[in-house]
Parts: sequence; structure tokens; C-alpha cells
Amino acid sequence: MTCLIEERLRLDRSPATASPTFFPCDLRSHSSRSKKAVSRRPPLHSGPLRMRSDRPRSNRQSSRTRWSRPDQTERITTMAIIGEFTTNGNTILGHVRTLTVSMKARLNPIERTSRDAPDFRIMSGAAEVGAAWSQVSGDGEPYISVKLDDPSFPAPINAALWPTEREGDYTLVWNRPKRDA
Repeated sequence: MTCLIEERLRLDRSPATASPTFFPCDLRSHSSRSKKAVSRRPPLHSGPLRMRSDRPRSNRQSSRTRWSRPDQTERITTMAIIGEFTTNGNTILGHVRTLTVSMKARLNPIERTSRDAPDFRIMSGAAEVGAAWSQVSGDGEPYISVKLDDPSFPAPINAALWPTEREGDYTLVWNRPKRDA
């Protein structure tokens, strides 16, 4: 009787597992765990394997970061226009709009008391919210450097008031400050 039971429990002779190809697909090539396809043929070349490129080889190290490469001459800066202003007499009136700040502003000219003193006091209603300095860019274009700060702002706003093509109109331009590495 035990011999009959042992013969019935032999799984290698069971009809379900009698064939090594019981499963219809080859699990090795369809497994989600296999990361590389295994080649079943020998390579068609002999000798050392070399990678080739259509581009000429660079003399730079590939591990260098993009911004530290010495041949990068032009920097692209994205700037946002956060306000529009117009001249009204000797004051400059306009508005500042960002996601967190929306206000009307007025640049009132003031007399400078020192070389570093501002040229304008920036007011919003009766509150002073900043200062501005007349500057000249590296290209020789005049602009007004603006610093807005208020306890209700998430952070001070440093921007530049640039003249537009229309006489007496300005745009307030902001760009992200450079961080020291």
C-alpha cells in the first residue's frame, strides 16, 4: 500500500508537471525582474568592445556640471514683469502684481543726502514700502533699481524699473537672485 501511495505522489511523473515546457511562455524572457535581455547567440565580432560616437570626442570631463564648463559664454536668464508704471509729473505711478503681492505704488523723488542714499521713496497709500536708486546698466542704459519690503511680504522684492519704448512708461522686471555656491 505504501508503495502505491509513493508512486502516486511522485510529482516528476504527474501529468501536470511531466513536461518541462508546461508553462506556455519562457519565464526567463518575460519576467519583470529581468533587467537585461540575455543574448542566446555569441557576439559576431572578436576583440575588445568599443563604443563609437558620431561626434568628435570632447576634451572636457563628462562629470563636470553644466554651469562649470569653461566654454559656456552666454547665460540665459528668465525675467518676469511684475509691474507697469507711468510718469505723472515728477512722480512715477503704477502697480506691482505677483502671486502673493498686489499693490498700487508711487515713486516720489527725494533729495539725496549722501552718495548711497536712494533717489526715490516708494509709497503705497500712506505707507512707505521701499526705496529706489537711479542706475546705469553695463550697456549704458538708464534704469531704476527698486527694493520693496514690508512685513506683509514673504520676502523683500529686488527688481528693476526699465523704460519702455513709449516715453514716460516703465516695466518693473524681477529675476531670481543669484545664490552663492
